[in-house]
Order: sequence, then structure tokens, then C-alpha cells
Amino acid sequence: MPDEEKKGSPPGQDTTQPQSESRSLPEANFLQLAFLFGMQAMQCLGLVPHPVSQKAEVDIPVAKFNIDLLEMLQQKTKGNLTPEEEKGLEDMLFQLRMQFIELTNKKNNTKP
Repeated sequence: MPDEEKKGSPPGQDTTQPQSESRSLPEANFLQLAFLFGMQAMQCLGLVPHPVSQKAEVDIPVAKFNIDLLEMLQQKTKGNLTPEEEKGLEDMLFQLRMQFIELTNKKNNTKP
């Protein structure tokens, strides 16, 4: 049988290409990298549901770590970004910082 299908593959699916190559992925660029860290921070701030549990989960130390990573990227790439990249990173950091402050203020106000 020359066109053997892999176990578990739907009938008629081309199995000659690995699945990762058949998907359409966005272009790898600076803003995509920054967006990954931003999404991690948003998830840890409870703004985006966890991909597995589909529940909003808060993890303030990890959110801060991801915001710190973005700040480090901003500092290390200063003067080397396009205006679009610079603005995108600046806007993302501003929004994340505001959400972080709001969340930590709420948490501090609910402590006995």
C-alpha cells in the first residue's frame, strides 16, 4: 500500500508533511515575541483564561516576571526597533502595568 495513512489520521489527510508544516503560522517577528510575553502576563493577571482549564487564574509573581521580561526587552532593544515595534511594545507595557497595579491594589485592599 503506497499511500499508507498514519494511525489516528483522518481519512484523506495528507500525511507526507509533518502537521507543524501544514499549519499556517504568523511571521516570526519582534512584536510576535513581545505578544507571547504579553499574553502570558494577561493570563497570569486573570484577563485571559488558562488554555487548558479555560478558567481565569491569577498568579501575580509570574505576571510581574513576564512584565519584567518585556521591560528588559524594551531596554535592550532601545534604538533598534521600528516605530511600529516601539509603539506596540510601549502600549502593551502600559496596559499590563495598569492592570497589574489595579489587581495588586484590589488584593491589598481586601486583606484584613
